[in-house]
Amino acid sequence: MTNTETTNRVQNMSEIAAWLVRVGPDVRFDGFRVTGDHVSSDLRGIREGDALLIAKEESGRFDVVSFARVYRVRRGLDETTLLLDGLLPVEPPRPSSDFGIQPPTVAISRLDWPSFEAALKTACGIDFPALPVFEGKTAKEQNHIRDLLQWAVEDDLLGPADGPVEEIIGMSVRDRYLVGKLAPPDTRVSDDQVEDLPDAATADPESDDREAEASTSNSL
Repeated sequence: MTNTETTNRVQNMSEIAAWLVRVGPDVRFDGFRVTGDHVSSDLRGIREGDALLIAKEESGRFDVVSFARVYRVRRGLDETTLLLDGLLPVEPPRPSSDFGIQPPTVAISRLDWPSFEAALKTACGIDFPALPVFEGKTAKEQNHIRDLLQWAVEDDLLGPADGPVEEIIGMSVRDRYLVGKLAPPDTRVSDDQVEDLPDAATADPESDDREAEASTSNSL
């Protein structure tokens, strides 16, 4: 994934939303993805390309630990996973109060864009389009990039891309997902399309022996 590709993804800044993520029992963060439970988090509004400010409670205060960008959203019945393509850790972590951001009361909530932009600029000195992307410099990054490719292929060709409750409007499932056209589940091959092959029960064992002897002689 190149910086040019990432810039193209975020060039329309008016469509990007910012979110405040509170890591805890309901939201997990492993450095490459954020996974949130549906019970406590309304994740339906998050879209690809959105910005994340990730905070974690440390010693009774909420510290900003990372800024990230959402590359792909994978929705399940019980949880939603936000796959990241860009991440910039805040080292050392800084209290959210340093950026005028109140401690979050829910696991994931909307953050107004000026506040996110100001926090990123203050903490890291960059604008959002300049957020570093994963380039495969480490084994973990390489594994993550391979996972992104695999999930992208599965979502785009097999589906459902928007999770198990996805609704497809204006087209059929086969039109939406290519695998449905290549191998429809109810397709049967007619008898006249099946090539007649000798049945194992009626095969001539003597013929098989002669072929085996000829093969052995040729090899010698």
